[in-house]
Amino acid sequence: MMNKFVAYITRRPIPLPLVATLMSGLIVFLVWFGIVCFTPPKRTKSPEEIATDKWILKLSQESGGDINKLKPADRNRLQKMTMGRGQLALKYVHTKFE
Repeated sequence: MMNKFVAYITRRPIPLPLVATLMSGLIVFLVWFGIVCFTPPKRTKSPEEIATDKWILKLSQESGGDINKLKPADRNRLQKMTMGRGQLALKYVHTKFE
């Protein structure tokens, strides 16, 4: 009985390179798992959003970025879509794509 106990205590220690490899593997797995779990999914635009973007781009090209040159119906729609910031939206789109 005593020989089994002594053999259990005097076992060879785990090699340091093996411990380092296992620990680095664990760290890599945890980083990968964190990235997968906590990054937001990639968002794609709906066809309505794409059509709206094209419409605003067309308006900015027609008006030169000035909301006062738009038709009243287009101006009201743009103001409603941008919550009253139509002038800023037109200027931004005009400077970005011109």
